[in-house]
Order: sequence, then structure tokens, then C-alpha cells
Amino acid sequence: MKTKIDNALRVIAKVLLSCIHWGLIINLAVMFVLMLLQIFLRSVLGSSIKWSDELLRYQFIWLVFLGLPSAIYYGELTRFDMLEQKFGPLARKILCTVLDLIAIVVLYLMYKGAMTLVTRQMTHMATTMDLPMGVVYSVIPVSAGAGIIFLVLDLYFRWTNAPSLREGVKRV
Repeated sequence: MKTKIDNALRVIAKVLLSCIHWGLIINLAVMFVLMLLQIFLRSVLGSSIKWSDELLRYQFIWLVFLGLPSAIYYGELTRFDMLEQKFGPLARKILCTVLDLIAIVVLYLMYKGAMTLVTRQMTHMATTMDLPMGVVYSVIPVSAGAGIIFLVLDLYFRWTNAPSLREGVKRV
């Protein structure tokens, strides 16, 4: 039974991670094409698309915030590696758990604050585009929520002594 639950949780994490990665890929591709188009239009035709700079700025926000859950999934956040190495296995497990719980609290506060921001900004429109600013900032709660899911799953796998959420990555 536990193996089925573990496998289901891993599938959920992989699907969520795939959605995030596809969001990053599409976002980066659109940014690249839009920048090339802007360079071409400014250099060759002497004019530009008036909303492109604003859209690129918003896409950069999405790129940064969508990268956060991916970094959490792969364990690429800043850690106290030197401190962790000085402890035994149980103390290391407890330290990593405390750090993950702190990260969950921070992400929860980020999520809660961002939901207020998104709600308030839905009535404010972008300067050159017909786009509510709440849409731009909606990536923040999405990012925080996905990060919390990955951290909770990692805690579950750590304390049930199951293999790491990240396959092929040595677990603490």
C-alpha cells in the first residue's frame, strides 16, 4: 500500500514539474522570438512594437518565479552544507527538516501575500496592453504553492525512509 502511495505522489510531483518546465520553455521561447523581432524592427524598419518591452518585463517575472519550484524540486536552494556534513545522519535529517519547515512557512507567507496582491491588481491594467496586472502577479502564488508541495513531499519521503523525491539524487 505504501509503495502505491509513494508512486502516486512521485507521479503528481513529476506532472507538476513537467508543467512548470513547459511553462519555462514556452516563456523563454516567446521572450527570445519577441526580442529578435524587436531588434529586427528597430534596426531595419526603425520602429518597434510598443507593448513588447512591457511584455518582456512581465515574462521575466514569470521566468524567475517559475524557476523557484524547479530549484526546490532539484534541491538547488542555498543550504548549510558545511554544517550538515558535521552532523550524523539523524541530526542531519532533523536540520534539513527544520530548514524545509522554515522554507514552507516563508512560501506560505509569500502565497498569502501574493493572493491579496493578485486580487487587488485584477482591476489595474497594464500600461500598453489590455492585461490585468493580477494576471502578471498570479505566478507568485502558483510558484509558492508548487514549492510548498515539493517541500512537503520531500519531507514525507525523508521521514518514511523512502528514496528521495528526486531520482538519482543522494538524499540527506
